[in-house]
Amino acid sequence: MTLVVKRPEKRVEVCLDGSLQAEWEAAEAALAEARQRKLLDARLVDSVQPLAKAVREIEDKAREESVTFLLRGMPRHVWDAFVADHPEREGHDLDKAYGYNTETIFDAVLAHKLPASITAEVPPTIVSVTKQDGTAVPFAPAEWQAFADELTNAQYGSFQVAVNEINRGRTNVPFSPAAYRETRSSGKK
Repeated sequence: MTLVVKRPEKRVEVCLDGSLQAEWEAAEAALAEARQRKLLDARLVDSVQPLAKAVREIEDKAREESVTFLLRGMPRHVWDAFVADHPEREGHDLDKAYGYNTETIFDAVLAHKLPASITAEVPPTIVSVTKQDGTAVPFAPAEWQAFADELTNAQYGSFQVAVNEINRGRTNVPFSPAAYRETRSSGKK
């Protein structure tokens, strides 16, 4: 075959220090309050800058405490084998909508627990884990379950959405209207 297919990839970012969310919300609320006071009295501008800086510092800290998982879709016969291994549960509307057991399939895919029907070597869905500076973080598929057990449902949901999108979602040629508008020539010289 002369055509080479690279399967779709998706990134999932996880902040490992969830306590920073509450800290950020408090700082953001203080900033919003100071900005409101500034609208009433422009002389209060000095109180806004330090609060804005504090919000940015928390955002920087959260980025430092975050890792990015790069996930790659799998060949359709492998995905189909996972779906067959994780049939929808009777009476579960979500399972019925997706056509598989939504409670078990994602952990199996991310932990790289291949169905018995797959005998060929298949690369794991988790391609890499990196810090925000690009430094690789060692992570083996066998570590997935322990990691996933510590995630909130919201964090875990990001992985569910990504796995579903790279294996079942639409993967059209990307097009950004915003980038197009910014880069097209205006015709004026």
